[in-house]
Amino acid sequence: MPGTSDEAMACEPTGGRRTAGGRRPLRAWRALDPHDIDADLVEAIRRGLSGPVLVHDRRWPSVLGGDAATAVGVAIRFLRSHRPDRTTGDLVMSAVLVHASSGDPAAALLLAHGLAVLARGRPDADVLGSRARLWAAGPFRTRPPR
Repeated sequence: MPGTSDEAMACEPTGGRRTAGGRRPLRAWRALDPHDIDADLVEAIRRGLSGPVLVHDRRWPSVLGGDAATAVGVAIRFLRSHRPDRTTGDLVMSAVLVHASSGDPAAALLLAHGLAVLARGRPDADVLGSRARLWAAGPFRTRPPR
């Protein structure tokens, strides 16, 4: 949506799956700081990824199976040729977020890189850059459910 921030878009109600607060969980990687991601949101992301999702990479079934290294590898390949600002980017980076939120350092660094790529040329580049620096500073663990 032109003229809206990712934060606003992440909180926008959807017609499909969403968290209890109406957030779009597959946009959380770009819309929320690491300390704002809790176990309920990670579970909503997992549910969002478990539906009929298609990413054109033969390794995607392993990503859905929970393989952190494969999720990072798929995301690296994706970021080499695509900007992560569309639906497929949200899918790929959300799979990485699941692992980064459980403390995987490679996933956290890749989220930082993806946010830095996303920030290029955007009016909210400083917000995305700040979010990238938070992920790069070290892996975070999600807060327990409320």
